[in-house]
Amino acid sequence: MMMLWVTLLYSSLALVLAGVGVILILFGIDVLSLSAALPFLNTTGGIIIQILIGAVLFVTALYFSSLVYRGNLQRARFSYQEEEGRIAISSCAIKELAREMLFSKIGIAGLNAISLSHQGDGMAISIDASISSQEKVTEIGHRIQALLTEQLTEQTGIKVEEVSVFIRTIRTDPKLLAAEKSESE
Repeated sequence: MMMLWVTLLYSSLALVLAGVGVILILFGIDVLSLSAALPFLNTTGGIIIQILIGAVLFVTALYFSSLVYRGNLQRARFSYQEEEGRIAISSCAIKELAREMLFSKIGIAGLNAISLSHQGDGMAISIDASISSQEKVTEIGHRIQALLTEQLTEQTGIKVEEVSVFIRTIRTDPKLLAAEKSESE
């Protein structure tokens, strides 16, 4: 039934757009003139045609808007199918879970951004972080990758295909700076 409505909607849109296109072409090459069309457009038949064209265009715009909304909503969540049904997790929930893991289990100095994207049957994560100067960059990067790959897959059921880590800044502990300064004096 839904397919019939979609087909009818597309057919109507195609006819309306083709008609508008032909009329605009005829106006463009001076076969039709606006002054000749205005008397017809002011009749009852002309008004009905204008309302029908407007309604078809409006309904079509609503339909395409709903497709865009549903597409954005689908991209904004990660889901998988189980025997009992479908489980969907919002990207915000996954980001919050990742943020908590990074602060509590790795102890990174700061987190600038977490980005998620669909990749294959799972997800790809991009981390933009700051670390302290006591940490080895490659070591902390490997720990972040291992933690998120294992723990997020385990807790969400969604396979983590890739974890990219970008270290934006390396923060120096102010206490260490003060100690180094006093030692050099």
